[in-house]
Amino acid sequence: MKPKSRLEFGKQARRDYYQRKISSEKVWRNQAVELIAAANVLESVLRDCFKSRSKEFDKTPNQNPSVPFPDGMLGVYRMLMAYALENLLKAKWVKLNVRGKRGQLLAVEKLPKELDDHNLVALAKRIRLDLKDEDEELLHRLTLYSTWAGRYPVPKKFQDLRPRWHSSSEIRSTKRFVGRIKRQLWRES
Repeated sequence: MKPKSRLEFGKQARRDYYQRKISSEKVWRNQAVELIAAANVLESVLRDCFKSRSKEFDKTPNQNPSVPFPDGMLGVYRMLMAYALENLLKAKWVKLNVRGKRGQLLAVEKLPKELDDHNLVALAKRIRLDLKDEDEELLHRLTLYSTWAGRYPVPKKFQDLRPRWHSSSEIRSTKRFVGRIKRQLWRES
């Protein structure tokens, strides 16, 4: 029998590594934690910006504020939180479909169609997450950020362009929602 080349061994090792990673709920969760940590760095900058604008508006309420609002940074914050939520939902899907048994792997070479999606509402429904109407609305808004906003100035189609919000309360509600979902999914595991 002819020995396998280094390239073939490399390919098998990469496949094994991929299957271990994709099959690990913990890997998906850890990625979510890293994304939340990055979003938290931006959050403190955004809060300072909101405070500065608020103080300036109090002094001159009829003028445009001279403190620029970092729309792009706010979009990146929301994108990171949407990605974190996406990873949490995918972690739960992995948990449900790998059955949580040690050594059991998803024997795949690419993302299963159930994981190859950024639609947070669809992912939540796929894992049968119990959602209130306001939760679903927030998931719809965050899906804008997991699919295009925060990365690109415009969506692929003009029909997907939606008004976006700019308030410090939206940052708080997003953070609380992601934290609640994280706690709920981890408690169930």
